Amino acid sequence: MDEVCIFVKYNGQWDGTLRYVGGEMKGILVSETATYVGLIELVRSAIGIRGPAKTIVMRYGVEPGMPLLRIQCDTDVKFYIQLKKNDVHVLSIFPITIDVFDESAAEAMPPEVGESNHIDVQCFREGVQSDEAMQHVDDSNLIILPPPPHIPSPTIASIGAHFIANNTTSHSVNVPSSDSVSGSIVVADYTPVTMRRNCIFENKKLLQYHLHQDAMSKHYQFKVKRSTSTLLHVICIDNEVCPWQLRATRMRGSELFVVKRYDDVHTCSIEIIQGHHRQTKSWMIGECVKAKYLYPTNTSYRPREIMRDIQAEFGVSFNYLRAWRGKEAALTSLRGDDAEPYNVMPTWVEMVKRKNPASDIHIDTDSGNCLQYFYMCLAVSKHGWPYCRPVIVVDGAALKAKFGGMLLAACGHDANGCIFPLAFGIVPSKSNESWKWLFEKLRDSIGTRESLAIVANRHKGIEYAANLVYLDAAFGICVQHLAANLKTRYKDFKGPLKTYFDGASRSYLLSEHYRHMESIRSRNPNMHRYLVQADPTKWSRAYFNGWRYAIMTTNIAESLNSVDRKARLMPVGFLVEWLRELLQRWFVKRREEALKITSKLAPKAKKFIRTNFSLGLTITVCDNDHIKHKYADQFEYAVTSNGGQIWIVDMSERTCTCRRFQVDQIPCPHAMAVCNHRRIDPYNYCSIYYPKDYLYACYSSVVHPIGSAEGWDVPEEVRSQIVNPPNTKRGPGRPRVRRNLSQGEEHEPIRCGRCNGYGHNRQTCTNSVPLRVRPTTWPQQSFTTPNS
Repeated sequence: MDEVCIFVKYNGQWDGTLRYVGGEMKGILVSETATYVGLIELVRSAIGIRGPAKTIVMRYGVEPGMPLLRIQCDTDVKFYIQLKKNDVHVLSIFPITIDVFDESAAEAMPPEVGESNHIDVQCFREGVQSDEAMQHVDDSNLIILPPPPHIPSPTIASIGAHFIANNTTSHSVNVPSSDSVSGSIVVADYTPVTMRRNCIFENKKLLQYHLHQDAMSKHYQFKVKRSTSTLLHVICIDNEVCPWQLRATRMRGSELFVVKRYDDVHTCSIEIIQGHHRQTKSWMIGECVKAKYLYPTNTSYRPREIMRDIQAEFGVSFNYLRAWRGKEAALTSLRGDDAEPYNVMPTWVEMVKRKNPASDIHIDTDSGNCLQYFYMCLAVSKHGWPYCRPVIVVDGAALKAKFGGMLLAACGHDANGCIFPLAFGIVPSKSNESWKWLFEKLRDSIGTRESLAIVANRHKGIEYAANLVYLDAAFGICVQHLAANLKTRYKDFKGPLKTYFDGASRSYLLSEHYRHMESIRSRNPNMHRYLVQADPTKWSRAYFNGWRYAIMTTNIAESLNSVDRKARLMPVGFLVEWLRELLQRWFVKRREEALKITSKLAPKAKKFIRTNFSLGLTITVCDNDHIKHKYADQFEYAVTSNGGQIWIVDMSERTCTCRRFQVDQIPCPHAMAVCNHRRIDPYNYCSIYYPKDYLYACYSSVVHPIGSAEGWDVPEEVRSQIVNPPNTKRGPGRPRVRRNLSQGEEHEPIRCGRCNGYGHNRQTCTNSVPLRVRPTTWPQQSFTTPNS
């Protein structure tokens, strides 16, 4: 008899993002001919349910966002087993979820309609006729169904994408009895319901949400006549004419609210309800758009778009300020207050260290327990760093959250030229002490390496700290930042001057560097003096004391700042978890890409080799007697370029007189000509940091997830640690999200060649242009013959 593997999840809950989190999971073997009773007994035995007074409710899902299917008869069991046999992956992703109820609550569950598994969550029982009857409701006939996947309404104080619910949904209440509401189902989620008498809501806030949603959907407005902790009475805005009203009271001994009076007749005038809708409160708008901000970095849903979408869905309008406050309410509901994630950081650090041993994470606070410095270097970065080129690129970017600060990042280049994050630091500002603190922590984490180079912008604090901590490292500056400074200081930095500067900074030979510098001095002596004072050993490739491996800019650090641009809008607690998840995604993706490479070298290094190979085809390896006698060594060759210049290539030392071979650590076109002439494999003369094996070794380690915050088990001394937000003073004016662009960073607007407008091109132009009217009468022309 064949058996089917089935996964069972229990003691968990829905986290509001279509996932069943927490709890435990077990696997059971079920026969293909199993019955409903047999499956129940297997589940009882597997998860250890004792006593006949407990009833098991089994549900499962087949696709995210679809309603759950409930198993409650033999036919459902057969269907489930057949589904498992057809697609084995379905049940591993969506296992059976188990909910355990008391026998009295299970008996009151509403019957299913036919053989379907649809559950009506609205109130459909007739019952309460008076206020006195509602004061005696028996909880044995009252059911609170576990909420299906939805956006949770409770206050959230969490970190990253893991939400810590402060007031989770209770699955049991203690209320008196009454047969008038026997079998009624409590509305416990945000799914739209039909408002009617005897509806029971989990709490007052949920009732208010459904009431506001109903008013917006049906285009009426109301005002509150009386609202207390035990009563909610609302009437139509035009109550002198319209009899519409709703009255709900709290059930004794619980937080449940029941609708005891509902007059669903509107006779109000349209003139009264024109204009902005009263029920578009900021908290209500936040509940409507909360799903747009479920992903932590998704903050690009703007107030204008909120106004547009809600008007399209409900037909109501409101002003920009209310839309902005609605966005803030949604973000606060999902992420909590900006100060709350700071208290969770010690617990988060403990979990990351436990799941990823050897990770270096430090939190430094001042005397008032306020966050001063934060440092993170995961174990995967420490493991992969030896397989990267020995060049560290550092940069910093401003944090845009409430308490400000700076995010410092140190990264390297992998074999494919991609960003390899090394460490992150959160500091108050880009001061000398901040950079010194970051470099000291970085040195303790990854140590130092031979021929190490550090590339950064022209910030004095970076050079000061790098020279103080890394004594043997060569320091270089970004030529792109230097070019931006030149454009700011000298208005004629364009055309020939810019070309000469590019040649002076990127040339490999000192002779070429001198030639370009002389051209600059002849055109602008002040610029020449400025470049000399900037120290060519830091910005010129020909003068640089170490090996930069063709890394002349800080583009990778700037690219990393562009990646985390939206994340820097979040509080620090969310930001650090987002960075951990970013490394987790990158390492998985790049490890899979490295496994697919079939060549010896990484793709970008292979492309570089192919380019040099094409250039080397036009270069001649000299074979005349003079050259043979002078360079008789089998590893040393002389080659002649098209211009007649002779370059000496030493394959044993991997050098060339053009200096490209030793600087880039990849055979230059002259070396490729020798390889082609001697039938030598050029891949064997590349640096050890370019093969695919080193690329895979960079990402061979795994960033382990830390799970949902509800399942974190840390010692009490860690949980009791206090980390307060830094003491910062809010600056004047509206907080800026975008930094001020330097001169030279401005982008020229696109101009359309069809209508001469800006912001679009000819292909996307939708503006109307005047037609050229052809004249009806053409001017007469005189024709002459050759004889005339």
